Amino acid sequence: MRIRFLTTLLLLAWLIPSQARTVDSAPVARVCAAGELSEDMPAPVDVEAHRRFSLPLLSYPAGTKMKKGLWGLKLTLLVGPDGRVACYTVWSGDNGVTSYMDETPQRTAVLDSIATWQYSPFLENGVPVAAVIEEQVREQELLEDGPDWTGVPLVDFGFRLEEYGDGREPTFSIDIRGDGSVEFNGEHAVDVAGIRRYRISREQVRKLVDLA
Repeated sequence: MRIRFLTTLLLLAWLIPSQARTVDSAPVARVCAAGELSEDMPAPVDVEAHRRFSLPLLSYPAGTKMKKGLWGLKLTLLVGPDGRVACYTVWSGDNGVTSYMDETPQRTAVLDSIATWQYSPFLENGVPVAAVIEEQVREQELLEDGPDWTGVPLVDFGFRLEEYGDGREPTFSIDIRGDGSVEFNGEHAVDVAGIRRYRISREQVRKLVDLA
């Protein structure tokens, strides 16, 4: 019995440090050093084709104000030949200072998870190579409980969606009216440029009103 008891104690003493090492070894991507991000960047469509995960959407309570005025977490990543992120930098804004972006718990959680992001290896002449890419994690401010629209004619409603890029990202607007008419205006970096008009059913308009 004494020998069996000592054996059990020794086994536990070996397992506990082993489990602790497993927790401590969670991958964490480092911040890139100067000069590491000198490679040519693939087009956004190529990055999307190589991405093997879904980018998160960060949500904030209604009324959230970014003190420094910028929404959307823009990242430059160095992806190794194995498709994993080796290091990253946060877009620094026009003044070149990373502190131009607000620090939020949501953004911190994303930065802590970057090392788990996986891409299909980028190839050059059929050989996996390192690649510098850009990703933008989108953010949204949640709406407060909407007003009671009971009794308001459907034709009186209207919705507008706008997306503005920074020169390489899509810029467009969509206007939806209560009568079902839809106008799309693709201004930059979109598959369909210019103004296009469509129609949706009144039932689809009603669903949008119910979500408002």
